[in-house]
Amino acid sequence: MLWVLMLPWLPPALRPHQPTPRPALANLEPWHYSVVRFEWDALRYGASRSGSRAFHRLSVSARLDLIRDYLEVEAQRQALERRLRQLEENPDGSMPSHWDATQRHRDQLVAYQTRNRALLEHAIQWLIREELAAAGITSITRTFPPVQFQIIEPPLLLTFSPRHEIQSIRFAYLSADTPWAEIERYEDFVLSDFDLSAHVTRVGGVATYPTTVLSEFVRLEFLLDVVAHEWSHTYLLFQPLGVRYFSSIPLRTLNETVATLFGREIARRIMLRHFRDLIPEPSPPAPTSEETEEDSFDFRDAMHRTRVGTDELLAAGRVVEAERYMERRRRFINAQGYRLRKLNQAYFAFHGTYATSPSSSSPIGPKLTELRALSPDLASFMDVARRFRRVSDLDAALQHARQRDPEAAARYAESVRDAPTAP
Repeated sequence: MLWVLMLPWLPPALRPHQPTPRPALANLEPWHYSVVRFEWDALRYGASRSGSRAFHRLSVSARLDLIRDYLEVEAQRQALERRLRQLEENPDGSMPSHWDATQRHRDQLVAYQTRNRALLEHAIQWLIREELAAAGITSITRTFPPVQFQIIEPPLLLTFSPRHEIQSIRFAYLSADTPWAEIERYEDFVLSDFDLSAHVTRVGGVATYPTTVLSEFVRLEFLLDVVAHEWSHTYLLFQPLGVRYFSSIPLRTLNETVATLFGREIARRIMLRHFRDLIPEPSPPAPTSEETEEDSFDFRDAMHRTRVGTDELLAAGRVVEAERYMERRRRFINAQGYRLRKLNQAYFAFHGTYATSPSSSSPIGPKLTELRALSPDLASFMDVARRFRRVSDLDAALQHARQRDPEAAARYAESVRDAPTAP
């Protein structure tokens, strides 16, 4: 019950949405999500989850094989789901003869996942605990808070932003099964009746306890990243930085960016230790200056350009032009094979909270990335970051790190100058 009692200080998943004018949420009231109920369900799941004894009887190799097998089944299940959706779109409305066989195969894979989901969760928790100890963050015999998560469909996140600037002014949670047609109508309603930008998105994980991770994934590194990211929020909750999560937007960005860097590094360390063969091949070389954006499309660079261009238009007071620009960019990016449902101020307000994201224009991302590069190891970085009480503490820590090792600072600055692309 500790997490419920500490609700006012918890990360956003555990805190009810900030007050929003009642009419602004009335249209989505049937799908409004109770985060208190969500946390209660998470606590019940954590207390009732079985499979611990069976997992501890598995050898290390069997645990790693279990993870690989589950991952392969998830990839097959998603492929079958796509195939079933294609079959449902049959022009004459009839179901092909192999529909039933495809559905039975999908159901068999789902049954396998249901039987083995708890074992997979135990296996991932074990890997994270082992890596936290190896990194010097925790002790192998005492990890606090304990690493616990559940694979489930998290709620959708609704973000509000003013139209004249990119800033998250409030948020709310919606049920994962909210119809997207209703969401589109609601976003249009908020724009027309309240002159606000609204955006609803899925999230990869939520910092309940046990933490919650999106059920649909294929890349193991993504799963490890999200679990480690969300665990870091539970860890920072008991530190000066995490306690101040809601103090200001910059402090929220600071929290999320520390968690992002932490999650990525823990995930990559585990992949290098146990799953090197599953690490994707490096991206192709960056484009030369003669190539056009269309010839050599890079999603991160395209999104960063879009954020910078939008900021410039909004700063000049050209709101309508900025919105038209974002829509043109959305269509261009989607034409390259991506699927951005909507690109507006609220989209950037949410994604920009993660300052290493191409959707962010915050200087916090580059500063934290440099601080990590100049830190002796991950444990040292977290020991400094967890103590931050204000954004200026980051500047002071970075200045200290540069003075401590000026040669390393010079090498880092040179590597940034030589980086081929932004951000």
